[in-house]
Amino acid sequence: MSEKILEKLKTDLETAKETNDLTLSNIGQIVKEATSKIVQELKFNKEMSEDLADDVMCTVTATLKELGEDTKENIKVSSEAVIDGVNETLKKQYHEKNQKLQEIHNTLSKEIKKDMAETIDNVEEVSELSFDVLKKAVSNAIKAAKEVLEDKK
Repeated sequence: MSEKILEKLKTDLETAKETNDLTLSNIGQIVKEATSKIVQELKFNKEMSEDLADDVMCTVTATLKELGEDTKENIKVSSEAVIDGVNETLKKQYHEKNQKLQEIHNTLSKEIKKDMAETIDNVEEVSELSFDVLKKAVSNAIKAAKEVLEDKK
């Protein structure tokens, strides 16, 4: 999949050159978008990050060289855009996963509190409250929370 994105990166740079729009800002934007797409579509890890940076920079430098635009400034902005693309995309993915975890936590907490309250309310005398009764209530609450989470999928 990254090959298609790298090819589009090359095409976008060529198009920008043809339309006299190959500015530092535009180069950075094109490289950053391509990097972000690759990070989003592939399972990202340390080894892949090195390959990704290498692939994107090889594509960019080769394309800029073909276009006669392989200046120090263009290469620098491209390398910064690769780093920014990776960082921003990973932050977004982390934020999305964190939100899902928070939702799961809230659902579990709500269910456990509800089931515990119902269990305690159903006990006629305090002496009936035992570890086993509370353990069963927690178990039922977890089971109910799992069902609620499955329904949300």
